[in-house]
Amino acid sequence: MAEHEPDLDFCEYEREGDGEIRHVLQCLCECTDFDKLVDDYLNSLCRGPKSSVPPRERLRRVFFTASDRCRIPWFGGARRLNAGALAAPVMLLLLRTVLRLSTYAPWLLFWLAVGASHLAWFHVACLSLPLRSDYFVSWVACSIAGLYSEYWSEVLPRQSWSSVLLCHGLLLVVVISFASAVYTSAPVQEDAEQGQLQSEEDSRWYLCKVCGHAVYGRDHHCVWINQCVGAHNHRSFVLFVASLTLLAWAYASMVLTLSASLEQETPFNYLMVHLTDWRLKHSMAGALYAFGGGLFTAILLLGQLLTISKGLTGHELRRRERRPQRKSSCLQNWRSWLFVVADAFERGGTTVRVRIPIHRRRLLRELAWWWLTRIAIICSSILLVGGVVCCDAYAGVDGSV
Repeated sequence: MAEHEPDLDFCEYEREGDGEIRHVLQCLCECTDFDKLVDDYLNSLCRGPKSSVPPRERLRRVFFTASDRCRIPWFGGARRLNAGALAAPVMLLLLRTVLRLSTYAPWLLFWLAVGASHLAWFHVACLSLPLRSDYFVSWVACSIAGLYSEYWSEVLPRQSWSSVLLCHGLLLVVVISFASAVYTSAPVQEDAEQGQLQSEEDSRWYLCKVCGHAVYGRDHHCVWINQCVGAHNHRSFVLFVASLTLLAWAYASMVLTLSASLEQETPFNYLMVHLTDWRLKHSMAGALYAFGGGLFTAILLLGQLLTISKGLTGHELRRRERRPQRKSSCLQNWRSWLFVVADAFERGGTTVRVRIPIHRRRLLRELAWWWLTRIAIICSSILLVGGVVCCDAYAGVDGSV
């Protein structure tokens, strides 16, 4: 006989793990995991570690407990909020508010460094605990939205129509590829315990400790898309990284060029004069933020281009003892990465060809999404080129008249 599910009030919820009925006002009560984490840390400083539970596991429990208690009252029981997705816009808003308090250059650089440091720390924490969070996905989306609002108010009124079309086309590519990389789900290897491979043909299944399952063609776990980069979304991820690099550097260069043109100076002289005076406009903080983000994605893009040229994934490149022997050329590796939904490698003197094991419906859905992405990018490129030509022709007619 099935157990009767409890009728929850407006502010009640069922706690994960033990199923105890809790109230949303108890969110700050019984913080046992947090108390033990602090005690273990103090004991390790004074007399060495005394707890059988590693501090890393204790910290992981604290994160899970905090996310489970982050709820709002709702009909039929309190609903959990996505704490990571909500924390990112709050942190970005605080960072933007702090940056606008002064135009002193060291002040801007210091707080930009603080923002980058907290991202680096949380990045390492998510991979080492391990922990999955939508914090970085929300951070990327809110950063693009925030920089676009500054672009709309400061850069767009002074741009030509051709530049506006090019920038929006590149932004469209970034949004489509980012959504594809985030929402394309990875095929899960069934009937495999803890990532143990069932046959030699499954040699490119690699276990991810953050996702908790094996991923085919795993390159690495990317916290910026909150899942692994593998055969299911590698193309979309590389396209996203490349387009975001171009867009970030284009935004930084446009802000610098337009700011220098307002004072009738070259961009280099404008930057040197203001750095000498230790003063920067508020728009330059966004430009520095975009340039730093573009530098990070450029380094990531170079690593991806290297692994694709070698016909390997980042996981195989790091773990050389499990690297399959590949004898194809760089051009063949790129061709197979772009167009082939299968994999071939040398093992024991024979060529083994493996298809990506995706269910038929999922394969059709993901192939349809991939081709729709290509069609959208091609159509947007055609529209951009046509718009640029029409705008130039219109400007020529106006000039002649």
